[in-house]
Amino acid sequence: MSVFAVLVAIGVPAFTNLVSNQRIATQANSVVGALNYARAEVAARSVPVTVCAASSADRTACGDSTNWQFGWIIFTDRSGNPGVIDGTDEVLQTGEPPVAGFDITASQAYVRFGFRSGETLAQSFVIRPVNMNRCSITETRVINVTATGRVSTAKGPCS
Repeated sequence: MSVFAVLVAIGVPAFTNLVSNQRIATQANSVVGALNYARAEVAARSVPVTVCAASSADRTACGDSTNWQFGWIIFTDRSGNPGVIDGTDEVLQTGEPPVAGFDITASQAYVRFGFRSGETLAQSFVIRPVNMNRCSITETRVINVTATGRVSTAKGPCS
């Protein structure tokens, strides 16, 4: 019985850490997938494509917040104001809000992938646990979009 108690005492925290790390990795992969999809659509459609923070849970309009708590919207951004769904813009895909216990913040409310060289603006995203006590276990995930449109991800510090 005491061997079982020791195994449970060691195993449960390790399993909890494993689940937390898997959840943040899954969230980061979801954001990276959306960004890569938008980048690919630029090449396929020959028009700029934007990924923006949704303004509400129904994900029908872009918000002006750098907190992506309601998920995101991917759309062709051919007319009007960059980062705003207007005119002949077409919604291509929407993304779910962050999984419970995590936040997604970005350096801007949207990232626009341009068709011509120099039209893509660099952007960075940070995915972190809501409870910063859990951050020492999962760290954060930092996703960067370069001016050339390249998307990369790395673990980041808990700050």
